[in-house]
Amino acid sequence: MMETSTGRFRWLSILVFLLFAGGFSALTVYLTTSNLLHVGLALAVMFGILASIAQALHMRGEGRLWRYVGALLWLGALISLAVYVLISGWVPLPLGLAVMILIVAGGAFYLLMGRPREALR
Repeated sequence: MMETSTGRFRWLSILVFLLFAGGFSALTVYLTTSNLLHVGLALAVMFGILASIAQALHMRGEGRLWRYVGALLWLGALISLAVYVLISGWVPLPLGLAVMILIVAGGAFYLLMGRPREALR
């Protein structure tokens, strides 16, 4: 879990993050039900803000797990933004799907080939 160098858990940082997540979730529901923001855009903003909070907790030294939580939240923001762009009609659907598939294929190829730093060793 969230273990520091002394071996103690930082329950307060988990509580603060969950409170932020609950508050931003409620704000997202309000903004989408009152038709102020599109659902995909509101989710992308919420995931982006929560990822920033997780990254700040990681930089503060609250634990390595916050780095991974932040990365997963950024991924959620990217997916939500991609869905919003496709649904809103900014990009033709076949072109948007092709770009999304190519991005996923590039990420899978990157993971398959290993990280560049490992190849230099």
